[in-house]
Amino acid sequence: MASPAPAGDAVYAANGGLTDPLLVSANGHGAAARKAGHGARGRYWVASDKAERRAAKESGGEDGRALLFRKYKVKGALLHPYRLLIIIRLVAVLAFFAWRIRHNKSDIMWFWTMSIVGDVWFGFSWLLNQLPKFNPVKTIPDLAALQRHFGYPDGGASRLPGIDVFVTTADPIDEPILYTMNCVLSILSVDYPVDRLACYLSDDSGALVLYEALAEVGKFAPLWVPFCRKYSIEPRAPESYFEHVAPPQAGRVTQEFLNDYRRVQMEYDEFKARLDNLPDAIRKRSDVYNSVRDAGGAQKATWMANGTQWPGTWIDPAENHRKGHHAPIAKVVLNHPSRGQHPITESNPSIATTDERLPMLVYVSREKNPGYDHNKKAGALNAQLRASALLSNAQLIINFDCDHYINNSQALSSAVCFMLDQRDGDNTAFVQFPQRFDNVDPTDRYGNHNRVFFDGTMLALNGLQGPSYLGTGCMFRRLALYGTDWGKGVGYIYDIATEDIVTGFRIHGQGWRSMYCTMEHDAFCGVAPINLTERLHQIVRWSGGSLEMFFSHNNPFIGGRRIQPLQRVSYLNMTVYPVTSVFILIYALSPVMWLIPDEVYIQRPFTRYVVYLLVIIVMIHMIGWLEIKWAGVTWLDYWRNEQFFMIGSTSAYPMAVLHMAVNLLTKKGIHFRVTSKQTAADDNDKFADLYDFRWVPMLIPTMAVLICNVGAIGVALGKTVVYIGTWTAAKKMHAALGLLFNIWIMFLLYPFALAIMGRWAKRPIILVVLLPVVFALVALLIILTKFRPFGIWPPFQMCNIDYRLWGLGVAATVVHPGIPLRHTGDADFVFESYMAMQRFVNFHRRDFNFLDEREFNAASAFVAASSISIPEEAQLRLYNFYKFVTEPSAFKLKELVPIWNADEGIDSVCDLNAAERKRVQRITCGHVKTKVEGHELGRRVKESGSGVGGVAETIQTNARTACAGVRIQMLRGFWSSTLASWA
Repeated sequence: MASPAPAGDAVYAANGGLTDPLLVSANGHGAAARKAGHGARGRYWVASDKAERRAAKESGGEDGRALLFRKYKVKGALLHPYRLLIIIRLVAVLAFFAWRIRHNKSDIMWFWTMSIVGDVWFGFSWLLNQLPKFNPVKTIPDLAALQRHFGYPDGGASRLPGIDVFVTTADPIDEPILYTMNCVLSILSVDYPVDRLACYLSDDSGALVLYEALAEVGKFAPLWVPFCRKYSIEPRAPESYFEHVAPPQAGRVTQEFLNDYRRVQMEYDEFKARLDNLPDAIRKRSDVYNSVRDAGGAQKATWMANGTQWPGTWIDPAENHRKGHHAPIAKVVLNHPSRGQHPITESNPSIATTDERLPMLVYVSREKNPGYDHNKKAGALNAQLRASALLSNAQLIINFDCDHYINNSQALSSAVCFMLDQRDGDNTAFVQFPQRFDNVDPTDRYGNHNRVFFDGTMLALNGLQGPSYLGTGCMFRRLALYGTDWGKGVGYIYDIATEDIVTGFRIHGQGWRSMYCTMEHDAFCGVAPINLTERLHQIVRWSGGSLEMFFSHNNPFIGGRRIQPLQRVSYLNMTVYPVTSVFILIYALSPVMWLIPDEVYIQRPFTRYVVYLLVIIVMIHMIGWLEIKWAGVTWLDYWRNEQFFMIGSTSAYPMAVLHMAVNLLTKKGIHFRVTSKQTAADDNDKFADLYDFRWVPMLIPTMAVLICNVGAIGVALGKTVVYIGTWTAAKKMHAALGLLFNIWIMFLLYPFALAIMGRWAKRPIILVVLLPVVFALVALLIILTKFRPFGIWPPFQMCNIDYRLWGLGVAATVVHPGIPLRHTGDADFVFESYMAMQRFVNFHRRDFNFLDEREFNAASAFVAASSISIPEEAQLRLYNFYKFVTEPSAFKLKELVPIWNADEGIDSVCDLNAAERKRVQRITCGHVKTKVEGHELGRRVKESGSGVGGVAETIQTNARTACAGVRIQMLRGFWSSTLASWA
């Protein structure tokens, strides 16, 4: 066997001139990523540390240390407009608040007050989110410099610090074993000195199946790890490698690689089969052992392969052997290389020239007792922290969730660059990597990638005191986690559902800084919940934990004495953002006002209010456009972020606020629910879980918002058909703006609409067709309701009268209550019609709410009288009075009685002078706008001696004469056909 070379030495040597953290791998990922990365950096980013690098080069470094990462800042051509727009929008928001307070006019004042509070909160939360983004910084590790200064001098031992890698899992069912074992395999095969690396798996379930799966890893790793090292395989999680990398083809690769590839793939398939068979194998083995001991009446224990009882959770639970109640377990699966490992060269001669040593691998399951709070993930990490201090005690630690794996084998070395850099290395407590996922659907329906946060917000915080801790993919300096009291001053913080944010806050509060490591070839990849319900449960826990932090002694206002001001602002934003959802939900439900008869305006004058809103909204999207430029995200990423924030704001975030309110009242914290990574069983569709809709009460508000806005759009379309002829230009504009708001909400809730469609969502065209059909049906219902309010139509019995004449006489009564109500013809028929139409007007009372009781009665009579004025347009005549009372200046007498020659009729009203005739014409045509003018007319008519009653009599006489030629047969024929069509 050849003498083992240090792990990763061949790769470092082959890439000695490497100037960025990219590994040129056998599958070509590195070269493509490097090319794309340089293009992105050159377009919007410029190096900001040239002077520092020049000084370091001249001085030869401080104590032999060098600059191990590069700093980039956003180019001024993009950054200065970005900052300017933020300031301008801040001024616009303040001006908007001032204007609203000065114009405190609304149809519903309590709603106006609520909207003011909501708008102030929106402005405040936007400011909290935007202020820390004034100086984004990108930091990229320099692996070539790390190799030069901390490599293997003269073939000796590496001077790189030791790293302990923590992997946590809580349940082998919700978190599939295959994911966990792939995570471990990717860690064992990483490019880092083997003797400086150790891996610890924490199993909170205490299940034997996980320990034996780890033992299977110990058998497969001696084949997989040397294979990765020899051929520079990327990624080094076998499941991801065989799934995403195209199989090699003969003639394009060496025969040696092809043979090794086939062998490793075959062994991996057998490895997976053994993992799948483990639960049955353990049960069968335990049954055999228990059958021997049954004679003694012993409990049915779970047995290990070596014939001893498993000290953890048993298949058949028993005292001290059930989930949540078992003894502590710590077992070394693979010894440290210095203690010797079994060589495998004899069984795999093709790797004789490759280092076959493996890092130390340890299984840990902490003691569980139902009488104690075990502090969930934070407690598991602290148990690993204590156990590793006894076994390896590395200077650096990095933790992973079990569903993540190392996607770039140089990721750990990249993080070390920040820890050893001469500028901020000694003051750097942790290095956070962005989270990436490889199981997300191509359209990222529920915003799992969240690139706006990982590539925007985190880069912005990198220009302050550093990014916050995100729970996984983060390398810590062990010293930064130590203190005086476990869970408070030592390790990961307890008593909060999101231990990651508060742990980072405590570390920053001690004066440490953190760094954000971005790599062109993603460092780590994981599995995200692509099912909407699981995703929302995850959001509830995160947002609920944030609120818990705000109401604890770790409140950003009072905690962290050494936190920089803008860093404190960013933490404040992370803790209060769920509150925004309360006001978003109120606004999202406001379109319900379309469904009620009365028109309600939040703010008057409404037009100017909407203009202000549009300006503010457009500006925030202009800022977002500049932000996605320097962050390197796409419009689709930005849009998905907006959509899912809307879905979360109507479901998960309000639920978190409710949980927090209950917590404050009952002192019960947020329930920790492990996010299930299991997928729906469908071998033919890897995204089957995406189309599995699981109803939970949390979705009720979102469903209500969706139904409300769908209904509002339909009602708006129906009202447009009904009232378009009577609306003023202002009303039309208001209706259009309201409709635009409804459509915007619908676009934001589009992913939710797809979710409730289940598997039908595979064909989105169905939704595109279905929604307009629903809109049309609602609009048709509104139209039918307005034109035929069932049960309140007048009796259409025909008699020898023409009560249009009577309607003209009522016109004066509508304007002035002093004019007596007079009519001609069949009194019973007129009264019956009058009562029926009074019910009709009452049905539409919103159009007559300014009239007193007598005016209201007269209005009913007027509508009854004018309803049959023109047979061909009888339906339109039902709404003439609406126009009469709402737009008197636009109302024409010829619209009321088109067959009547208005000029002739008015001229022969009475022997009044020209001015009085003009006023009578205004009465008849509905041009009297105020009661004052009506009273003035009555006074002048009395002075002329005719009297108000005389005016009305004259109007009726003239109308009777003018309309004498109307044939009753026409009216009878019209109403007969109308009733027949409506029957």
